Amino acid sequence: MKKFTFLLTVLVLIAEISNADSRIYGVWENAEQKLRLDILDGFKAGQGPILQIKDDGSVEAGSWEEKSGEIKVKLGYSSYTLGLDGDSKIFLNPSYGDGISFLK
Repeated sequence: MKKFTFLLTVLVLIAEISNADSRIYGVWENAEQKLRLDILDGFKAGQGPILQIKDDGSVEAGSWEEKSGEIKVKLGYSSYTLGLDGDSKIFLNPSYGDGISFLK
């Protein structure tokens, strides 16, 4: 019985680790630059689609992927690292320059 409980606990922990941080899913807005991000859960654990919607209605599709605890975002030709600040704020940090903050 102890072995079964241990095995079940290990399987649950592995499944939990393989999922991305669910706090990133949803609609995020940057009022200053009039941008909206829709971050969606993908069919595979740790990756999914992302949409960037500008004020004029144009949409740019991209993707996000979590590897080794770091979330990478690709939008068009640009790549970012996504940072979380609690449950209500995220940052898209490019490899150069200032990051962009979004509120839920």
